[in-house]
Amino acid sequence: MKTLFLTLAFSVAAFGTNPVINGQTIFSDSAPTLTECGTSPIVATGGTSNGATITIGTDSTRPGAPTEGIRSCTLTFATAFTNPPVVGLSVLFLRGTTCTIGLLSTTVMRVNCDANMSGQKFSFVAF
Repeated sequence: MKTLFLTLAFSVAAFGTNPVINGQTIFSDSAPTLTECGTSPIVATGGTSNGATITIGTDSTRPGAPTEGIRSCTLTFATAFTNPPVVGLSVLFLRGTTCTIGLLSTTVMRVNCDANMSGQKFSFVAF
């Protein structure tokens, strides 16, 4: 199993007390809004448009319906970026699952996976 660790370090001396990258004051805005992420998805405490851990909600498929489950999650950033951000994505579930960023703009990011994400987690950073 391959693991990717992404470490970001910012120097206050280099960026000032309120660093701005790509039109955003780093880690100072609200959490992104989640849509199509299951029933009652959660953004971990402290999450912002620059980074968060997302817990996908439960699958609310009605009885008798096809059970493909939740295969995507759309995040709307609390503050728009000046340009589409560079994003790092870490999937914290289902060994062998492939997840990709299917849509990325200055205001929205959509994560698509090839397995049911219901109740699982992923983390991202965006700058």
